[in-house]
Amino acid sequence: VLPGMQAAFVEIGFERTAFLHIKDIDLGALNKPPNAEINTVLRQGQLLNVQVMKDPLGSKGARLTTYFSLSSHYLVYMPQADNIGISQRIEDSTERNRLHTLIEDLVKSDNIDGGFIVRTAAEHVDKRALQADVSLLGRQWRSTHNHKAQPKAGMLLYCELPMVQRVLRDVVLRGLERVLVDDQAVAAELIAFANEFVIDAASCIQYYEQARPIFDLRGIEDQITTALARRVDLASGGYVIFDQTEAMTTVDVNTGAFVGKKNLEDTAYQTNLEAVTVIARQLCVRNLGGMIIIDFIDMPQEEHRNQINLALDNVLANDRVKTSRYELKELGLAALTRKRTRESLEHILCDSCPVCDGLGRVRSVETVINDLFREIQRAAAKQHKKQLLVVVASNVGTILLDAASQYLSDLERELGVTIQTRIDTQYARGHYDVASL
Repeated sequence: VLPGMQAAFVEIGFERTAFLHIKDIDLGALNKPPNAEINTVLRQGQLLNVQVMKDPLGSKGARLTTYFSLSSHYLVYMPQADNIGISQRIEDSTERNRLHTLIEDLVKSDNIDGGFIVRTAAEHVDKRALQADVSLLGRQWRSTHNHKAQPKAGMLLYCELPMVQRVLRDVVLRGLERVLVDDQAVAAELIAFANEFVIDAASCIQYYEQARPIFDLRGIEDQITTALARRVDLASGGYVIFDQTEAMTTVDVNTGAFVGKKNLEDTAYQTNLEAVTVIARQLCVRNLGGMIIIDFIDMPQEEHRNQINLALDNVLANDRVKTSRYELKELGLAALTRKRTRESLEHILCDSCPVCDGLGRVRSVETVINDLFREIQRAAAKQHKKQLLVVVASNVGTILLDAASQYLSDLERELGVTIQTRIDTQYARGHYDVASL
């Protein structure tokens, strides 16, 4: 428990301890006042029911809350709340009122305590489907809340749906044509799940039994390759550069080979306009979150800048993840914040390079050789040996035995040692060893 941070680190069975801030604790449930300090609310060794609201990200552990919520296809149930909210994306006032009244009646008839958020997918959905979700969430909460086993640290009380069912629940939207599944058992499970919880999607699920890999149908492998690349080319000849760091993601738009037809201003505007759609798609596919800074090509005309901002707002409106845009006019940048709950695609599918340790660059051969010479000096002074063995990578060894051979000879005379050089093809550029013989 850390009073200086008004937070606690919680052991929940993960590799890294999770993080719980005072603002994410339901103080009323613990009979504590709203302005209570963390050290008066929690103590070391205390057992506490928590829910993971953000997965571990980079070097940070999972983010926890004691404000619980359970999700279904149409609803989000919040046991500690007492209100009914409607998704802001449902704009029709008549439909909003219908849903509010309907959920209110269903909650009363099922005798469920708590609040609900009506998700966008519930728009124009009939009473029967909503009633099934209300009952399901009520049963799940009672099962979780009334767990009969003796509680212990790290004990799992409730788990989200497996990925396949979760995708069907959260991602499937109206206008869906097909859901192809290349595993017959999984397809059967998915159809059974849809028949009970996502009825509209049940008829769209099909078992894919052809020999050709299912990813080849829509070029999914190419899409993954593009989503993991630093550079994404535009159809016009321009390109966009994505750089993901722990603090933020930066996006740089460049004209590249696109020279335009009229003038520089029009070329910049057309490139930026094309880049807007590509950037919005890549934010979703890469699952980029947190702060995102976009450096569009400079456009002196205010009308063009306004058009780019409008286009950006339009494409971001289709993003399922909450995204907000801010203007940095003085710097000519666009700033976004996108809700982040899980690791990005790059962090899920990739490991840090063992050679560059994730930097994306390695030291030059000349720099490595200079480091090596200093290491030789240290070894000669420390071991007082007359013969030293130097083992280096092949690209370093080539320079060492050719262009830098005179420097190596001078070093031998200065130190009074004999230096034997050996090349090891398994060594990376920056890896070398100096040993006495």
